[in-house]
Amino acid sequence: MRLHIAPGHDDVYDRAMGRMLVVVIMVAACGGDDAGQLPDAPVPDAPGCPKRWDVTAAGGTAAIGGGSLTLTAPSIPSGIAVQVVQTGLTGDFTATFNVTGFVAGGTGAYLQAVVSADVASPTAFFSAAIGTSPVVGVSAAQQPGTADLQPTTATATMLRFTRTGTSLTATATAGSTTATATGTEAASPLRIGLQLGTNGGAVSAPTTVTITELTLTGTGASADAFDCDSLRP
Repeated sequence: MRLHIAPGHDDVYDRAMGRMLVVVIMVAACGGDDAGQLPDAPVPDAPGCPKRWDVTAAGGTAAIGGGSLTLTAPSIPSGIAVQVVQTGLTGDFTATFNVTGFVAGGTGAYLQAVVSADVASPTAFFSAAIGTSPVVGVSAAQQPGTADLQPTTATATMLRFTRTGTSLTATATAGSTTATATGTEAASPLRIGLQLGTNGGAVSAPTTVTITELTLTGTGASADAFDCDSLRP
Protein backbone atom coordinates (compact mmCIF):
# COMPACT_ATOMS: atom_id res chain seq x y z
CA MET A 1 0.00 0.00 0.00
CA ARG A 2 1.31 3.47 -0.82
CA LEU A 3 0.06 6.67 0.80
CA HIS A 4 0.73 10.24 -0.33
CA ILE A 5 2.03 12.41 2.52
CA ALA A 6 1.77 16.19 2.36
CA PRO A 7 4.18 18.33 4.34
CA GLY A 8 2.86 19.60 7.64
CA HIS A 9 3.76 20.74 11.11
CA ASP A 10 4.40 17.19 12.33
CA ASP A 11 6.92 16.64 9.53
CA VAL A 12 9.32 19.12 11.09
CA TYR A 13 11.37 18.47 14.16
CA ASP A 14 13.75 20.60 16.15
CA ARG A 15 16.74 19.59 18.22
CA ALA A 16 17.62 20.71 21.68
CA MET A 17 21.07 22.16 22.09
CA GLY A 18 23.46 20.50 24.47
CA ARG A 19 27.07 20.13 25.24
CA MET A 20 29.36 17.33 26.23
CA LEU A 21 30.77 17.27 29.74
CA VAL A 22 33.73 15.02 30.42
CA VAL A 23 34.98 14.77 33.99
CA VAL A 24 38.47 13.50 34.68
CA ILE A 25 39.64 12.86 38.24
CA MET A 26 43.38 12.85 38.87
CA VAL A 27 44.67 10.64 41.68
CA ALA A 28 48.27 10.99 42.86
CA ALA A 29 50.16 8.50 45.00
CA CYS A 30 50.66 9.50 48.62
CA GLY A 31 54.03 9.56 50.34
CA GLY A 32 55.13 6.86 52.72
CA ASP A 33 58.42 5.04 52.93
CA ASP A 34 59.05 6.48 49.47
CA ALA A 35 58.28 10.04 50.52
CA GLY A 36 61.68 11.18 49.36
CA GLN A 37 61.04 9.92 45.85
CA LEU A 38 59.06 11.56 43.11
CA PRO A 39 55.39 10.51 43.22
CA ASP A 40 53.95 8.30 40.54
CA ALA A 41 52.40 10.11 37.61
CA PRO A 42 48.68 10.84 38.13
CA VAL A 43 46.43 8.27 36.52
CA PRO A 44 43.15 9.61 35.10
CA ASP A 45 39.90 7.71 35.52
CA ALA A 46 38.11 6.53 32.38
CA PRO A 47 36.17 9.37 30.74
CA GLY A 48 32.42 9.63 31.29
CA CYS A 49 29.79 8.46 28.85
CA PRO A 50 29.92 10.50 25.63
CA LYS A 51 26.80 12.63 25.26
CA ARG A 52 25.44 11.97 21.76
CA TRP A 53 21.73 12.71 21.78
CA ASP A 54 19.79 15.97 21.91
CA VAL A 55 16.39 15.42 23.53
CA THR A 56 13.21 17.40 22.91
CA ALA A 57 10.23 16.41 25.06
CA ALA A 58 6.66 17.69 24.88
CA GLY A 59 4.85 15.36 27.25
CA GLY A 60 7.14 12.35 26.84
CA THR A 61 10.43 11.15 28.29
CA ALA A 62 13.65 9.53 27.10
CA ALA A 63 15.79 7.42 29.42
CA ILE A 64 18.69 4.97 29.13
CA GLY A 65 19.13 2.05 31.49
CA GLY A 66 19.65 -1.69 31.46
CA GLY A 67 21.20 -1.62 28.01
CA SER A 68 18.35 0.11 26.21
CA LEU A 69 16.85 3.47 25.31
CA THR A 70 13.21 3.84 26.36
CA LEU A 71 10.87 6.47 24.94
CA THR A 72 7.62 6.89 26.86
CA ALA A 73 4.55 9.11 26.65
CA PRO A 74 1.72 8.76 29.20
CA SER A 75 -0.55 10.25 26.53
CA ILE A 76 -0.04 12.00 23.19
CA PRO A 77 -2.56 14.77 22.50
CA SER A 78 -1.04 15.54 19.10
CA GLY A 79 2.20 15.65 17.13
CA ILE A 80 5.52 14.52 18.60
CA ALA A 81 5.77 13.74 22.33
CA VAL A 82 9.52 13.10 22.51
CA GLN A 83 12.46 12.88 20.12
CA VAL A 84 16.18 12.17 20.32
CA VAL A 85 18.58 13.40 17.62
CA GLN A 86 22.25 13.18 16.64
CA THR A 87 23.75 15.67 14.20
CA GLY A 88 26.76 15.86 11.90
CA LEU A 89 26.30 12.65 9.87
CA THR A 90 28.21 12.84 6.56
CA GLY A 91 29.14 10.75 3.54
CA ASP A 92 28.03 7.21 2.80
CA PHE A 93 26.53 5.36 5.75
CA THR A 94 24.34 2.55 7.02
CA ALA A 95 22.44 3.13 10.26
CA THR A 96 20.09 0.65 11.95
CA PHE A 97 17.91 1.09 15.04
CA ASN A 98 17.00 -2.20 16.74
CA VAL A 99 13.52 -1.74 18.20
CA THR A 100 12.65 -4.63 20.50
CA GLY A 101 9.31 -3.43 21.84
CA PHE A 102 6.53 -1.10 20.68
CA VAL A 103 3.48 -0.80 22.93
CA ALA A 104 0.97 1.63 21.43
CA GLY A 105 -1.45 3.49 23.67
CA GLY A 106 -4.02 3.80 20.90
CA THR A 107 -4.67 4.36 17.21
CA GLY A 108 -2.28 6.92 15.78
CA ALA A 109 0.73 6.14 17.98
CA TYR A 110 3.98 5.62 16.10
CA LEU A 111 7.74 5.47 16.42
CA GLN A 112 9.70 6.70 13.44
CA ALA A 113 13.40 6.93 12.74
CA VAL A 114 14.25 10.02 10.70
CA VAL A 115 17.12 11.26 8.53
CA SER A 116 17.11 14.84 7.24
CA ALA A 117 19.33 17.78 6.42
CA ASP A 118 21.01 19.12 9.57
CA VAL A 119 19.04 22.36 9.75
CA ALA A 120 16.84 23.86 12.45
CA SER A 121 13.53 23.19 10.67
CA PRO A 122 13.85 20.57 7.93
CA THR A 123 10.90 20.50 5.55
CA ALA A 124 11.73 17.13 4.00
CA PHE A 125 13.07 13.89 5.43
CA PHE A 126 13.27 10.11 5.10
CA SER A 127 11.49 7.96 7.67
CA ALA A 128 11.26 4.32 8.68
CA ALA A 129 8.52 3.58 11.19
CA ILE A 130 6.29 1.23 13.14
CA GLY A 131 2.82 2.50 13.95
CA THR A 132 -0.93 2.10 14.13
CA SER A 133 -2.39 4.50 11.54
CA PRO A 134 -3.52 4.33 8.76
CA VAL A 135 -2.60 0.64 9.19
CA VAL A 136 -1.07 -1.34 12.05
CA GLY A 137 2.32 -2.12 10.60
CA VAL A 138 5.62 -0.73 9.32
CA SER A 139 6.29 2.02 6.81
CA ALA A 140 9.09 3.75 4.92
CA ALA A 141 8.82 7.11 3.21
CA GLN A 142 10.49 10.09 1.63
CA GLN A 143 8.37 12.94 3.01
CA PRO A 144 6.67 14.81 1.52
CA GLY A 145 5.97 12.15 -1.05
CA THR A 146 4.78 8.57 -0.95
CA ALA A 147 4.95 5.97 1.82
CA ASP A 148 5.23 2.21 1.55
CA LEU A 149 2.87 0.80 4.22
CA GLN A 150 2.97 -2.89 5.12
CA PRO A 151 0.56 -4.43 7.65
CA THR A 152 2.01 -6.52 10.50
CA THR A 153 1.15 -7.24 14.11
CA ALA A 154 4.83 -7.51 15.09
CA THR A 155 6.03 -5.24 17.90
CA ALA A 156 9.76 -5.46 17.10
CA THR A 157 11.39 -3.94 14.04
CA MET A 158 14.68 -2.91 12.44
CA LEU A 159 14.63 0.67 11.13
CA ARG A 160 17.48 1.18 8.65
CA PHE A 161 18.90 3.91 6.41
CA THR A 162 21.59 3.44 3.77
CA ARG A 163 23.14 6.22 1.70
CA THR A 164 25.52 5.69 -1.20
CA GLY A 165 26.46 8.88 -3.00
CA THR A 166 23.19 10.83 -3.08
CA SER A 167 20.90 7.77 -3.10
CA LEU A 168 19.23 7.08 0.26
CA THR A 169 17.07 4.06 1.11
CA ALA A 170 14.85 3.78 4.20
CA THR A 171 13.72 0.31 5.30
CA ALA A 172 11.48 -0.93 8.10
CA THR A 173 11.55 -4.69 8.67
CA ALA A 174 9.39 -6.66 11.12
CA GLY A 175 9.76 -10.42 10.77
CA SER A 176 9.16 -11.26 7.11
CA THR A 177 7.46 -7.91 6.41
CA THR A 178 9.46 -5.05 4.87
CA ALA A 179 8.60 -1.52 3.78
CA THR A 180 11.08 0.40 1.61
CA ALA A 181 11.48 3.88 0.17
CA THR A 182 14.35 5.17 -1.98
CA GLY A 183 15.12 8.69 -3.09
CA THR A 184 17.80 11.37 -3.36
CA GLU A 185 19.44 13.11 -0.41
CA ALA A 186 22.52 15.18 -1.27
CA ALA A 187 22.61 17.32 1.89
CA SER A 188 25.61 17.16 4.20
CA PRO A 189 25.74 17.06 7.14
CA LEU A 190 22.60 15.18 8.11
CA ARG A 191 20.81 14.52 11.38
CA ILE A 192 19.45 11.15 12.48
CA GLY A 193 17.03 10.43 15.27
CA LEU A 194 13.84 8.93 16.66
CA GLN A 195 10.40 10.45 17.19
CA LEU A 196 7.52 9.10 19.29
CA GLY A 197 4.20 10.70 18.40
CA THR A 198 0.74 10.39 16.89
CA ASN A 199 -0.58 10.93 13.38
CA GLY A 200 -4.14 9.80 14.02
CA GLY A 201 -5.56 12.00 16.75
CA ALA A 202 -5.11 12.01 20.50
CA VAL A 203 -3.71 8.88 22.15
CA SER A 204 -4.94 8.70 25.74
CA ALA A 205 -3.11 5.63 27.08
CA PRO A 206 0.66 5.23 27.62
CA THR A 207 2.90 4.44 24.65
CA THR A 208 6.33 2.90 25.26
CA VAL A 209 9.15 1.97 22.90
CA THR A 210 12.38 0.10 23.68
CA ILE A 211 15.47 0.45 21.46
CA THR A 212 18.51 -1.69 22.28
CA GLU A 213 21.05 -0.44 19.76
CA LEU A 214 21.98 1.93 16.97
CA THR A 215 24.57 0.42 14.67
CA LEU A 216 26.19 2.93 12.35
CA THR A 217 28.97 2.85 9.77
CA GLY A 218 29.73 6.39 8.66
CA THR A 219 31.32 9.58 9.89
CA GLY A 220 30.19 12.50 12.02
CA ALA A 221 27.67 10.56 14.16
CA SER A 222 28.14 7.59 16.47
CA ALA A 223 26.76 4.12 17.01
CA ASP A 224 25.27 3.54 20.46
CA ALA A 225 24.76 0.33 22.45
CA PHE A 226 22.85 2.33 25.10
CA ASP A 227 25.04 0.82 27.82
CA CYS A 228 25.51 4.23 29.48
CA ASP A 229 23.56 7.46 29.61
CA SER A 230 24.44 9.20 26.33
CA LEU A 231 21.50 11.67 26.49
CA ARG A 232 22.37 15.34 26.89
CA PRO A 233 20.62 16.90 29.90
